[in-house]
Amino acid sequence: MSIYSRLLLFCETYLLCMFVYFIILGKKRKNRFNYQNSVDLNYIIKKHKLNVSKLEYKVFISIMNISNSFIISLTVTIMLSIKKYIYRLLVGFVIIIVLIIIIYGIIGKYFKKREE
Repeated sequence: MSIYSRLLLFCETYLLCMFVYFIILGKKRKNRFNYQNSVDLNYIIKKHKLNVSKLEYKVFISIMNISNSFIISLTVTIMLSIKKYIYRLLVGFVIIIVLIIIIYGIIGKYFKKREE
Protein backbone atom coordinates (compact mmCIF):
# COMPACT_ATOMS: atom_id res chain seq x y z
CA MET A 1 0.00 0.00 0.00
CA SER A 2 1.55 3.30 -1.05
CA ILE A 3 1.54 6.44 1.02
CA TYR A 4 -0.95 8.09 -1.33
CA SER A 5 -3.44 5.28 -0.99
CA ARG A 6 -3.07 5.40 2.82
CA LEU A 7 -3.60 9.15 2.79
CA LEU A 8 -6.65 8.72 0.58
CA LEU A 9 -7.99 6.02 2.90
CA PHE A 10 -7.48 8.33 5.89
CA CYS A 11 -9.30 11.19 4.16
CA GLU A 12 -12.17 8.96 3.08
CA THR A 13 -12.68 7.48 6.55
CA TYR A 14 -12.33 10.90 8.16
CA LEU A 15 -14.99 12.41 5.91
CA LEU A 16 -17.28 9.43 6.43
CA CYS A 17 -16.90 9.67 10.21
CA MET A 18 -17.49 13.43 10.14
CA PHE A 19 -20.63 12.86 8.11
CA VAL A 20 -21.91 10.28 10.58
CA TYR A 21 -21.06 12.40 13.63
CA PHE A 22 -22.46 15.68 12.35
CA ILE A 23 -25.55 14.41 10.56
CA ILE A 24 -26.71 11.41 12.55
CA LEU A 25 -25.29 11.90 16.04
CA GLY A 26 -25.48 15.70 15.88
CA LYS A 27 -29.26 15.51 15.82
CA LYS A 28 -29.29 13.38 18.95
CA ARG A 29 -26.94 15.72 20.81
CA LYS A 30 -28.85 18.95 20.21
CA ASN A 31 -30.29 18.83 23.72
CA ARG A 32 -27.90 20.54 26.15
CA PHE A 33 -28.49 18.02 28.91
CA ASN A 34 -27.97 14.99 26.72
CA TYR A 35 -24.33 14.82 27.85
CA GLN A 36 -25.38 12.52 30.69
CA ASN A 37 -25.93 9.71 28.19
CA SER A 38 -22.62 10.20 26.36
CA VAL A 39 -19.61 8.31 27.69
CA ASP A 40 -16.98 10.44 25.96
CA LEU A 41 -18.47 13.72 27.17
CA ASN A 42 -18.87 12.41 30.71
CA TYR A 43 -15.26 11.19 30.73
CA ILE A 44 -13.88 14.62 29.89
CA ILE A 45 -16.27 16.51 32.17
CA LYS A 46 -15.54 14.31 35.20
CA LYS A 47 -11.82 13.81 34.65
CA HIS A 48 -11.08 17.52 34.25
CA LYS A 49 -13.82 18.69 36.62
CA LEU A 50 -15.42 20.97 34.04
CA ASN A 51 -18.32 23.17 35.03
CA VAL A 52 -21.16 22.18 32.72
CA SER A 53 -22.96 25.50 33.12
CA LYS A 54 -19.91 27.44 31.83
CA LEU A 55 -19.29 25.03 28.99
CA GLU A 56 -19.98 26.23 25.44
CA TYR A 57 -21.93 23.15 24.50
CA LYS A 58 -22.00 23.53 20.69
CA VAL A 59 -18.27 24.21 20.51
CA PHE A 60 -17.61 21.28 22.83
CA ILE A 61 -19.72 18.92 20.71
CA SER A 62 -18.06 20.12 17.49
CA ILE A 63 -14.56 19.57 18.87
CA MET A 64 -15.57 16.15 20.17
CA ASN A 65 -16.97 15.19 16.76
CA ILE A 66 -13.78 16.30 15.00
CA SER A 67 -11.52 14.52 17.48
CA ASN A 68 -13.55 11.28 17.45
CA SER A 69 -13.48 11.26 13.66
CA PHE A 70 -9.71 11.72 13.73
CA ILE A 71 -9.26 8.90 16.26
CA ILE A 72 -11.36 6.47 14.23
CA SER A 73 -9.76 7.41 10.91
CA LEU A 74 -6.19 7.13 12.15
CA THR A 75 -6.90 3.82 13.84
CA VAL A 76 -8.53 2.34 10.73
CA THR A 77 -5.69 3.57 8.50
CA ILE A 78 -3.02 2.05 10.72
CA MET A 79 -4.95 -1.19 11.25
CA LEU A 80 -5.41 -1.77 7.53
CA SER A 81 -1.68 -1.50 6.92
CA ILE A 82 -1.09 -4.59 9.10
CA LYS A 83 -1.50 -7.95 7.39
CA LYS A 84 -2.11 -10.42 10.23
CA TYR A 85 -5.62 -10.24 11.69
CA ILE A 86 -4.61 -10.84 15.33
CA TYR A 87 -1.90 -8.17 15.24
CA ARG A 88 -4.33 -5.83 13.52
CA LEU A 89 -6.82 -6.17 16.38
CA LEU A 90 -4.18 -5.83 19.09
CA VAL A 91 -2.54 -2.79 17.50
CA GLY A 92 -5.93 -1.21 16.81
CA PHE A 93 -7.01 -1.66 20.41
CA VAL A 94 -3.78 -0.15 21.77
CA ILE A 95 -3.83 2.75 19.31
CA ILE A 96 -7.43 3.67 20.02
CA ILE A 97 -6.89 3.64 23.80
CA VAL A 98 -3.72 5.75 23.55
CA LEU A 99 -5.32 8.24 21.15
CA ILE A 100 -8.40 8.62 23.36
CA ILE A 101 -6.29 9.29 26.44
CA ILE A 102 -4.05 11.82 24.66
CA ILE A 103 -6.68 13.68 22.64
CA TYR A 104 -9.34 13.75 25.35
CA GLY A 105 -6.67 15.01 27.76
CA ILE A 106 -5.81 17.87 25.40
CA ILE A 107 -9.48 18.73 24.93
CA GLY A 108 -10.12 18.66 28.69
CA LYS A 109 -7.16 20.95 29.39
CA TYR A 110 -8.27 23.32 26.65
CA PHE A 111 -11.78 23.67 28.05
CA LYS A 112 -10.51 23.91 31.63
CA LYS A 113 -8.30 26.82 30.55
CA ARG A 114 -11.23 28.47 28.73
CA GLU A 115 -13.40 28.01 31.79
CA GLU A 116 -11.11 30.12 33.99
